[in-house]
Amino acid sequence: MFYAASGTDISTSDKTASEVFFVNKESPTYIEHGKKCEFLVTTFDNTSGLLESPLHSLPPNTTCHYHLRGHPKEIIWISFIKYHVTNERLTDFNTGECDVQLQIWDGDIKGLNTVPLIGQFCKDDKPKLCDHSLLKNSSRLTRPCGLSESYVSSGSDLTIAHSIRYGSVLYPVSFVLRYEFVDLSQEGVQLSRNPCDRMFKESSGRLFSPKITFLYGRGGQEDLTCTYHFESDEQQRLKVTFLKAGFGNKECSSVYNPEIGRWVCGIKSYGNGFANLKIYEYPWAGVEILRDCLCSNFSEPLTLITKTARKVVVKFSVTNMKITEDYRNYFFEANYEFIPPQSDSNCLNPWKSRRLKGSSGEISVRNNAQTLKQNEQSYQQNQSNSYCLHQPWLIEPEDSLSNFIYLKIKGVNKRDSRLCPSKNRILVYPAGRTEDVRIICPYYETIDDVVEMFSEGWNLFSYRKIQNKNSRSFIIEFLQREIGNFAVTWMEVSKNPALTLPSTMLMINPPDCPHSCPELGACISSDLWCDGLRHCPSGNDEQESNCSIHGGFPISYLNSVALSAVALVIITT
Repeated sequence: MFYAASGTDISTSDKTASEVFFVNKESPTYIEHGKKCEFLVTTFDNTSGLLESPLHSLPPNTTCHYHLRGHPKEIIWISFIKYHVTNERLTDFNTGECDVQLQIWDGDIKGLNTVPLIGQFCKDDKPKLCDHSLLKNSSRLTRPCGLSESYVSSGSDLTIAHSIRYGSVLYPVSFVLRYEFVDLSQEGVQLSRNPCDRMFKESSGRLFSPKITFLYGRGGQEDLTCTYHFESDEQQRLKVTFLKAGFGNKECSSVYNPEIGRWVCGIKSYGNGFANLKIYEYPWAGVEILRDCLCSNFSEPLTLITKTARKVVVKFSVTNMKITEDYRNYFFEANYEFIPPQSDSNCLNPWKSRRLKGSSGEISVRNNAQTLKQNEQSYQQNQSNSYCLHQPWLIEPEDSLSNFIYLKIKGVNKRDSRLCPSKNRILVYPAGRTEDVRIICPYYETIDDVVEMFSEGWNLFSYRKIQNKNSRSFIIEFLQREIGNFAVTWMEVSKNPALTLPSTMLMINPPDCPHSCPELGACISSDLWCDGLRHCPSGNDEQESNCSIHGGFPISYLNSVALSAVALVIITT
């Protein structure tokens, strides 16, 4: 209900000029006769809004108190959009008395504890103003109020006291402020100065994006990055069920790729920035594997289960936010739980044994009907774990600054996955950039059906890439969906200086390396030279003319490990 403001003279005579205001009786713009000027604004009413001084005149010696009260994990953000004092008693401005006073208290002044004063202003002294927001209209957006133009409480209460000694007739006073209850609540333990870097170690729980306005566009930030860290026992996996997520109006869509068994993000344009959720696993210290990426808005539950890495990180990123955008545009909610493996609870190959180094090596998985029959008895006696096959392998050079990895995989590249006769796949990606996945069809008919590749930096030097110590390493994953074999061999190589250094700029020609694979333009370890195994594709390292001076062939030792229903041979030299 609306009432005419008290003290207003309604007249039609020529001697009196009057104006009638209609105000909301329940709002702070109206004080009912005989009652104190006390107002309580809570987060239950509105999480944000405008607070305005009484529109009608106030009697002398009036003090109005505005109490703002939030939830225990909320703080209060206020910005004065307007503050105006007009003095009709001009001589009073030269006195030392504070006839009009504004005080801002960091808490509830009616409580038992002492409350600090964070602002006090007399007469026409003004608090910090965010008056540029007055220019906002339907066709014009203004930047959000900054913290330097605002006041923020340290807790869930804030009190504003406004006193007028001679009444508002002689001292017309008006102000308008914007208030907001900022929710600081988050799950987990804070890891850094970034309030949304969190650690989770409980067996189950929930996680969600922050609602801290200051982290978003409306709070003055363009970019946001939150990381949620999960650590568990070695044999546990992480199950995350995303209940809903919003990524604004970014031009991106997430699609499930059945080839690699992951969600991938397809960004159509980077001009508007991006917003996404990424799930990383860290099987080894400093080595991350991107498992899934989500960037499409959804409101139906979506469940993701990681492999068996002990450490998992969920990363929420937003860039190029607009000044009107906040946690209502970019958000997610999820539940999580650590789940133990099912029947495959004992792994014969822990993570440390899946990190391979050496001048050369081979990972060979033989999985066929004969192998299954041969291993059936040992499998029944020792329930070893089949999921170990799906755990990734890391192949890295001994010297990550000078050397590279040359990889040979038995299989073929198929542009159309439907042309691959096998349902199995081999995934290969650089350890420093796991979103760049090579998908290999592990089907081969002849000895020439191989896929060859060098680690990053071999063909095109990039200083940025060599800054990542893992950029010259490979991660290999076997996706077994039916009976089949996998074979991967690698060799540590370096560039032949005779081929890479410009001889025209040198006084003498650079020497050729003593042990090389000419067809690769690569130098190899002397340990591989004439060792009885063919490492160079051309067999140059085993040619009789090169080996006759050795007078013999030191044979490498082979180490093999058998898994359940799988013969897995790891050879390193």
